[in-house]
Amino acid sequence: MVRFQTALTYVLPLLGAMICFFTLGAMKSRESVAQPTLEVILNRIVSYLKLALVATLAFLTACSTTTAPQANTEPYYIASVKIDKTATEAQVKAQFGGSIISFKPEAGFAILGLSKTEGELTTLDTALNQNAFASPEVSAAGYSAWAGGFSAWAGGFSAWAGGWSAWAGGSSIPQAPIENDSYWKQIQLYRAQAISKNFGQGITVAVIDTGLDLSHSMFQGRLSSSSSWKDYVDGDNNPADVSGGNGYGHGTGAAGIILQVAPKAKIMPIRVLASDGKGDLDNVISAIIWAADHGANIINLSLGSNEYSNALQLATDYAGSKGVYVVASAGNNGTQNGTTYPARMTYWGNSKLFGVGSVQSNALLSTFSAFGDGLFVSAPGEGIVSAYPGSKLAKFTGTSFAAPLLTGALALAGSEAPAGTDYSRFSDYLKDSIYSNNFSEQNMSAKGIQDYAFGFGILDVEALIRTLPGWASPIASTELISNGGFENGTMTGWWTNNSNSKVVSSGAFAGSKAIRMSGNDTGMTYTLSNLTPNTTYTLSIAMRNDTVGAGNSLGIVNSDDTGIWKWSERTYYALSTLTFNTGASTSKQISIWRNGPGYTFVDNVSLKTW
Repeated sequence: MVRFQTALTYVLPLLGAMICFFTLGAMKSRESVAQPTLEVILNRIVSYLKLALVATLAFLTACSTTTAPQANTEPYYIASVKIDKTATEAQVKAQFGGSIISFKPEAGFAILGLSKTEGELTTLDTALNQNAFASPEVSAAGYSAWAGGFSAWAGGFSAWAGGWSAWAGGSSIPQAPIENDSYWKQIQLYRAQAISKNFGQGITVAVIDTGLDLSHSMFQGRLSSSSSWKDYVDGDNNPADVSGGNGYGHGTGAAGIILQVAPKAKIMPIRVLASDGKGDLDNVISAIIWAADHGANIINLSLGSNEYSNALQLATDYAGSKGVYVVASAGNNGTQNGTTYPARMTYWGNSKLFGVGSVQSNALLSTFSAFGDGLFVSAPGEGIVSAYPGSKLAKFTGTSFAAPLLTGALALAGSEAPAGTDYSRFSDYLKDSIYSNNFSEQNMSAKGIQDYAFGFGILDVEALIRTLPGWASPIASTELISNGGFENGTMTGWWTNNSNSKVVSSGAFAGSKAIRMSGNDTGMTYTLSNLTPNTTYTLSIAMRNDTVGAGNSLGIVNSDDTGIWKWSERTYYALSTLTFNTGASTSKQISIWRNGPGYTFVDNVSLKTW
C-alpha cells in the first residue's frame, strides 16, 4: 500500500498533464466552430481536474484498508433561550440554529446544542458541553478523595454475605453492613428507622451517575419500572455501570447508600457519566428533566462542574417547579467557595436544591470537602460501605457518598410525612432539624475562618422526621413494657431463667445502661398485656453480641407457645424488629434467648402501633 501511494505521487502530475493536453486538443479541434474565451478554457481545465481528483480519491478509498475517522457529533456548546408557549421546535431552530436538547415551551425555555462554529458566532450565553461534568472522586483536576486512590476505594471489598431479603420487602428493619454502624449513629439513623413506618415506600429516587450494577442483589425489587431507565452515554435504555475506568461502581455505591437509609424506596437508574467518571453537560441536563418528567421525587447528583451554566440552572429549577428535590455533592477540592455546580446554586431561589458536604466522626468537615457557597448540610462521607458491582461491597469516600445520605433521609421522611404535608417546605423542615451554632463554630475555629460558611449542621434523620408538622409518634405503650430502656437500673416485669441477665453500664445502644445476657440457653421474657384485639404492633429491640459465634432469638409467643421468631448473629448494635397481629388475643409474650460464647446486650425495647 505504501509503494502504491508513493507511485501515485508520480502518476497524479502526469494525469494532470494528460488532462490539460486532451483539453487543449479538444478545444483546438473546435476552433473552426467557435473560438472560446480564456475564461471558458480555464473553466474547462478546472472541471477536468476536479473529475480526475474525484476519481482518484474514490480509487484510493476503495483500495484503502483504513476507516476514515468519524466526526464528533456531540454539541460543542450548550445554550438556553426563552420561548413562549406557542413556539415550535422548527421556529426555535430557524431563529437560533443548533439542535434541540430540551424543548419546554410550557416552562418557557429551550436548551440548544451548538457546534463549535455556531457557538462562536452566536450572541447566546454558551457553556462548554463535552466532559463538563465529573464525579468529584475521579476528576483529574480535583483533590483525590479516595484516600490513596482507586486501590484504596476498591480495597474494602468483601463477599456479599447473607442476603438482603429484608430490604426488598417485609416489615423488618433491614440490616446494614457492620462497618457503617458508627456513621448511622452519627446521623441518628437507627432511631429514625425505629420510628419509621414506611421506610421510604412510595418514594422514587433518580440516581444520575455512572449507572448501576442492575443485577446486584441489593437492588432486586428496589428499581423503578425499566421504562423510566435511561443511558445517555450509549444512547439506550440500559444504564448499567460499565467497567474499564476509575469511575466504575460510583453510581452503584451511591444508590446502595440511599437504600440503606430508605430501604423501601425505588431507585431510577440514569447513566450520564462514562466509566472514567466524566460526562457531558447536555446529558446531565436531559437526565434531570427526564427524571422530573417520569416520576422521580428526588434526584441524586453525586457529580459536579466547575463552570456555571444557565441551562443547568434552568433544568434544576424545572425539577423544583415540579416538586422534585435535587441533592448535589459539594465537591472535593477542600476549599472555601470551591463548591461545584449545581450544589453551588443552592441558595439561588430554588428551595428544593441542596448542596452536601462531607463530615468526619469528630463533627469537623472532611479535609477534602468543599464548603462555603452552596453548602446546606453535611453528612458522613469517609469510608462508607455500600454496594459495588459484581454483588460485592466496597468502601466509598467523598462528598459523592455524603450526598446520598441526605437523599435517603429525604426519601425516608417523605414516606413518613402525614397527609396534607406541604412538601414544598422540606427545606425548612430540614433546616429546623439540623440547625446547630456549635457545628459552625467548631469548624470556624478549625479552619481559622470568621465566616459562617458551613451550612446549617450535620444531618439528623430522626430529627427530620420528628420536625414534620403533624407527624405523630408511634404509640409507645410504656405501661406495657416496664423499663424498656433499662435506664433506672432495674428489670421490672422481666423474667429470666437464671442469674446471667443483669443491668450493666456498658454496651448500651442509647443512654447509659443495657441488659447483659451470658451463657448458653439464657432467656429473658416479658408478658405484654392489655393489647388491643385485631391490631398490628411492631416490637423493636436493639441487640448485639460481643463475640463471633453467639446468636440470639427474638420471638413473640402466644399462650400455647406458638409464635414467630427471628434469629440474629450480629456483633454490633442493630434494631431487630417483629411485626405481629394480636388476632382475638389481648396478650403476647416477648421472648429473647441466646446461645454461644460471650455476652449479648439488649436495650431500647419498644412496642408501637399506628
